[in-house]
Amino acid sequence: MDKKPITKAGLVSDLRNLGVRQGDILNVKCSMRSLGKVEGGAAALIEALLEAVGAEGTIVTDSFIKVYKPYVAKKMPLADDNSFSYCGVLANEMLKHPKVERSRHPVQKFAAIGKYAKEFCENHTDESYAYDILRIMALKGGKNLKIGSDEQIPGVGTTHVAIGMLKLRNSRPYLGVYYMKNGRKTFFRRDWAGICAASFNKFLPYYEKNGDIIARGKVGNADSMLTSMRGTLKTEYDILKKDPSFLDCGDPFCVDCRLNWEFSRGTKPGFILKSLLHGKLMKAVFVARMFYKKYVTLPDKDSKLPPDDFAE
Repeated sequence: MDKKPITKAGLVSDLRNLGVRQGDILNVKCSMRSLGKVEGGAAALIEALLEAVGAEGTIVTDSFIKVYKPYVAKKMPLADDNSFSYCGVLANEMLKHPKVERSRHPVQKFAAIGKYAKEFCENHTDESYAYDILRIMALKGGKNLKIGSDEQIPGVGTTHVAIGMLKLRNSRPYLGVYYMKNGRKTFFRRDWAGICAASFNKFLPYYEKNGDIIARGKVGNADSMLTSMRGTLKTEYDILKKDPSFLDCGDPFCVDCRLNWEFSRGTKPGFILKSLLHGKLMKAVFVARMFYKKYVTLPDKDSKLPPDDFAE
């Protein structure tokens, strides 16, 4: 690994070489560790991104917050614009920026800086689909920027939007946060389907085949990739519309894929028995506890799902 500090100017050059242009709308995912030693840290990366996209551009990143069981959530601070994000160094550095906007959604909060930041964030509320900002960005010609390898950062983000468009549902624990709504302390329950992290990279060869990948290269020391958001979303949509079970990661002991989706064919007793027979005691115990914990099928209402922009 090159020990020479990476400068902001060097990052701007790398971003431009990768295909980032003035006016771009970027969905940024970044492993800061993979970048190497950056002079100025995450703040310098943010400034490099802003210089690369210019005054007409916008940068957006995940700044999601944790959800809890209702009785635990009662003891936690109320969710608001200042809530700490578990999404890493870049997210929390973005939240310190004087020009940052943070979306109003109680849990799946995005942080944005630039021309469309306020527009994106003000319209993303507790009445919105959790990932709808990414759908809007895709329709505006946005790009996914992934700084870090496919192993370090699975997926590009738009898969969640395709899942919402197609109304795919799975079972999840009853979790959420408390926040203020109309002057009252209110519980917001997670209300969108999830996805096994191991499933994201199954889409990569299809992005390649369909021409969704604009470029691969290096930003700092990190393997990086720039893709068309509309392209990756359309690819995911077409695959999942034809076969939702494509989301199955292939691991016979993956609880999410084998039990929780509507297309999942496993049963809890069968999974427990198979786990015990293969010496996977903790898997068996985890699934056994699902009988007694409150699980809900998500999403349980269509009203918050995104419109199907690709419906024929």
